[in-house]
Amino acid sequence: MQPVNDLLSFPLIFLVLALSGATLFIYFSLTGPLAHIPGPFYTKFTGVVLFINIFRGKRHVYLTSLHAKYGPTVRINPREVSVVDSESVKQVFKTFLKPVFYEYLTAEPTPSVFTTTDPLYHAKLRKLLGSGMSESSLKSLQPVVQSKVDLLMSGLRKERDEKGFMDLYKWNHFYATDVIAELSFGQSFETLENGKDHQYVQDIQALVPYNILRVTVTGRPHKETKDWPIWPFTAMEKINVRLLDHAQSALNRYRHHLVQSDNPRPNFFDKIMGEKGHEAAINEDELVSNAKLYLVAGTDTLALPLTYLFYALLKSPRVRARLLQEIKLAELPQQPTNDQLRAITYLDCVIDESLRLYPPIVGPLPRVVPGGGRMLGKCFVPQGTTANPFTYLLQRNPEIFQDPETWNPDRWESATKEMKEAMWPFGGGSRICMGRHLARMEMRMAVVAFLRNFETAEVAYGVEGFAPEDMEVVDTILGKPVAEKLLVR
Repeated sequence: MQPVNDLLSFPLIFLVLALSGATLFIYFSLTGPLAHIPGPFYTKFTGVVLFINIFRGKRHVYLTSLHAKYGPTVRINPREVSVVDSESVKQVFKTFLKPVFYEYLTAEPTPSVFTTTDPLYHAKLRKLLGSGMSESSLKSLQPVVQSKVDLLMSGLRKERDEKGFMDLYKWNHFYATDVIAELSFGQSFETLENGKDHQYVQDIQALVPYNILRVTVTGRPHKETKDWPIWPFTAMEKINVRLLDHAQSALNRYRHHLVQSDNPRPNFFDKIMGEKGHEAAINEDELVSNAKLYLVAGTDTLALPLTYLFYALLKSPRVRARLLQEIKLAELPQQPTNDQLRAITYLDCVIDESLRLYPPIVGPLPRVVPGGGRMLGKCFVPQGTTANPFTYLLQRNPEIFQDPETWNPDRWESATKEMKEAMWPFGGGSRICMGRHLARMEMRMAVVAFLRNFETAEVAYGVEGFAPEDMEVVDTILGKPVAEKLLVR
């Protein structure tokens, strides 16, 4: 009789599963917390379509299509919304806190100024670390940046002479890496001199996407997965240990340099390391975590918008001619100061327009809706929901920016209040990127040097098969060109 009982139990199991599924279906579609918010029907139950588009690097395309169909506030999975109207984005950045997702991303022993979700701890770190990247500190940092600009121009000339073209994507990456490495660790990685990435950079390039995937798939912090005895967890933990050891060694060398030198090299941490009272306020793990963060956050976030700036500039003879004329009229010295470059107002227009159309961060920077819920646009979003400000699309809003898909720096000469309030290339609120002033200085110096050295440069379409579609943006949170190259001759 046992086989008969087994057969009888199968329909019963199926019925239970069907009823359970129907119950969930009714709950999420009729009474789920986000059921009333516009969005595709399937997002009431699953985020699998979003995940697929994240995996394909097409999240920005997918979210753009959702907002075009459903409006400024869209449900993208059962617990998340995406928002694109200016007031909602401002509210999210200025008053919402970061979700635990950020702390789960870190593989360091302690959260950094970027990954911490504790507003008080963040305020403490920002107060201690922020002065090293403030506008008032730029003058002391400029010699380091200038030395890397000189090496960048030398590397570009050498590659063009040898190959007949140069890869600006690659060299911009080297430039950003060496600047941030020297300012974070007190020592350049010399990628500009060697024409290849340092092992530390290769390790970070392997670890960062892994950490994002680890959190997305497992939903667990690093401390819970680091000892899992299976690949890729074992391989990634070896890389992480190597990164932490390198960061610790580099900081120790710089600490020794501070003691030995009467004129120490500038560094983001020199004031902290040089004053016992300050150093007591931040421990060694915090120094290591934040030094490592600076390298991650300060490389591609400069190299990518700078690459797209060059690409847009070389495709626009009118803009290039005008910018060149203003540079020549400024009668700059061989090594101009940041203040002298800031006086060329059209240069900042070019930078602003590039950051608008090609921001370093393409993917959303999520926050958590606080207690009591909030109105985002015309939708009430309950507390605990993850709100994603999709600034990539806001910065292309045709109601704010005329002909938004066109790269036109002239628009910033008469910028409206609405235009300025719609710009979030470095995030916003108390969590706005501390390195934004440094990034703009690096861009000013590199752009002016490039135009003075390569006045007739042009995009090298056809070389090694390079084509316009190679510059299409892939969303890896950052906005990268799909081919990861920009060939110029």
